[in-house]
Amino acid sequence: MKQKVFSILALLLVATSWQGVCAANIFSVTRTTSGTTTTFTITRSNGDTSVAETVYYRTVSLSALDGQNFTGVSGTLTFNAGETTKTVNVTELTATGMFKYAAGYSSWNRSYRFEVLDANGFLLADLDRNIGVTRVQTQALSYIYDLGNTRDGIMSTTTLTITDQGYAKNSYVTVTSGSFYDSNTQSYLVANGTQLRMTLDFEAKEKDDGYQHIQILTDNTSTNDTGAGDGDPGTISLSRYMACFEIKKGSKYETYKTYTFPVKGAGNNASAENVWGDGFNLSKQKFNTDCRAGDGKLILNTDFNTIVLRFTGSGDKDDDWYVKNINAHVTAVDVTRPTAQNDNITVSPGPYNKGNDFYISVPFSEIVLGAATTKLNTSWGEATYISGSGSNVLTFKGTITANAGTTLNVTGYSGANPWDLFQNYFNSSISKTFTGTVSANPQYTLPEGTDIGVDALAGLVSTLQGKQVEVSLIRAFSADVSSTICLPFAMTSITGGSVYELRDVSYNNENAVWVATMSDATPDGNLVISTTAGKPYLFMPSATGNVTFTGIVSTVPATTDGFTLTDADGNDGWTMKGTYTKFAWNADDYGTIFGFASKDKTVDGVAVKAGEFVRAKDGAKVPAFRAYLTYTGDNPALKARAMTRAVTGDALPESITVRLIDKSGDVTAIGTLDTRTGEFTTDDWYDMSGRRLGGKPTEKGVYINNGKKVIIR
Repeated sequence: MKQKVFSILALLLVATSWQGVCAANIFSVTRTTSGTTTTFTITRSNGDTSVAETVYYRTVSLSALDGQNFTGVSGTLTFNAGETTKTVNVTELTATGMFKYAAGYSSWNRSYRFEVLDANGFLLADLDRNIGVTRVQTQALSYIYDLGNTRDGIMSTTTLTITDQGYAKNSYVTVTSGSFYDSNTQSYLVANGTQLRMTLDFEAKEKDDGYQHIQILTDNTSTNDTGAGDGDPGTISLSRYMACFEIKKGSKYETYKTYTFPVKGAGNNASAENVWGDGFNLSKQKFNTDCRAGDGKLILNTDFNTIVLRFTGSGDKDDDWYVKNINAHVTAVDVTRPTAQNDNITVSPGPYNKGNDFYISVPFSEIVLGAATTKLNTSWGEATYISGSGSNVLTFKGTITANAGTTLNVTGYSGANPWDLFQNYFNSSISKTFTGTVSANPQYTLPEGTDIGVDALAGLVSTLQGKQVEVSLIRAFSADVSSTICLPFAMTSITGGSVYELRDVSYNNENAVWVATMSDATPDGNLVISTTAGKPYLFMPSATGNVTFTGIVSTVPATTDGFTLTDADGNDGWTMKGTYTKFAWNADDYGTIFGFASKDKTVDGVAVKAGEFVRAKDGAKVPAFRAYLTYTGDNPALKARAMTRAVTGDALPESITVRLIDKSGDVTAIGTLDTRTGEFTTDDWYDMSGRRLGGKPTEKGVYINNGKKVIIR
């Protein structure tokens, strides 16, 4: 009858090198900038740099757009054996139009991302690069959509005496555009086609009864006096606005009163009575062509540098008057909703494999905000906003959930509607059809029994989390020779054998033996739906050959690098632990770790065959994706039994009986582990409680021999 071998651990005595689709190292990115060139340096470390590796790199638009703010790059880099660094240069451009601006109170920039990907298009490292651009200065600390707020500029606080000698012979006052907007912001307003509207107020009183005249110009202190007279401010040629008014009709009014212009209720070449109170009349106001806004305010040229206000008077005799505290008020007005430039929507360079991240960048007609909850609907899966608020480019990131051959279509959006700096909400469409398709549904093969670094493997597992990418481990087995497995993914089905989980390690007082009980945990769609990611199991193959374990990394179990995996704890401090990576024990662990040899060898002068149990020696190594049994408890009864080992070994039993229990609760196999000699056998006779018998029993009953049930009749 075939002997079954229970292997709690396969000890790796010879290290092997590995090359495969998984990155063998940790990758990092740094950068330096000189002029218009930014150099990204990719470094690999903390793994096996003796192997050659090829990685993919690409730039990704965020608020900076490829072709406008920088010239995008993508391609592959091959690290030769022993090579640890590579460099990639990116050229940054002087942007024009809307792409040169960004809005913010305390910070502003545009950015793009440099990514390093593995051969299947999954992220290994990235670094964002911020580009300084033209700032659109806003005033509110908490919100940056205050560009439409009215801004005030002081033209004069002193008292001026105005005569009736004409505009040219009277003093004038000015205020510069910088009192309202910095030059960058005004430049943005010009580029955006924003309209600037102005009102004016001042305090005035009469020295002599008469008519008062004002004239508003931009960027010009010259004047035209023609036509000014009683009730008429003059010929409007150089001016944008002129007005004639009466400070108290028919009498001299010697108290300061505030007057505001233009008069909203009066049109062009129109008058109005009692505008500022009984008898305070507008004789006439005039607007130059296209200078009157719909709300009655004065329209300024958006690129103005200086507002100029001139005065004069008229009447029968001396018609002097006084004016002081002159203020201009300017409001930027934009009533046009932002629109998406659908033809210019871009997608990040490939690879485009199922589970890969993709970025879609949507340029708008102007700076937009408020996209925090906005999402794009695409044929590859939903893409969530990640960057761009305060610029005219919004970028969305998604994970490809579509299968190979699916073309990328952007079909719309959901969530919040972005708005511009004037709180005009976007309400049109976002759509584009690309030529790119999903090229593959990648599969990862985990590195079996190799010297891959802990950090590199942990990074791989973290990268694949939630990506719905199949991950596989392929191992060779001999029929009925068990070994341990510990995988970073769950399995809903297993072909080629059965898995058992540790239920208990306890001392049987009646039979005076230690018994480790392991129960069948093979997924069957009924009693057991799935294995658990990160949990150690014993695998019993049903035939000789390769077995492929496959699953999807949906959650990330911890690695053994400073963390404990899901453990199955028995009585008296016995624990079965798993590892994703190869590691070696040290002398402190001597005598407390139990495993099995992966091949024939000699231990302390004793020949040990493959599959036999041995104590872990200093420097013994564990292959990746295995498990081991360890004692970490402090049981006085256990210590009272004098064993053959000293120090920590004194606390260990001489032998451990292993029982495999099927789902119905029946014992299917029994074996004995000898912790003193390292021998593990199943060719003895056992009763169903696990007690070893001296030979073939003579009494009727059910027994275990050579790992099989035997009925004695």
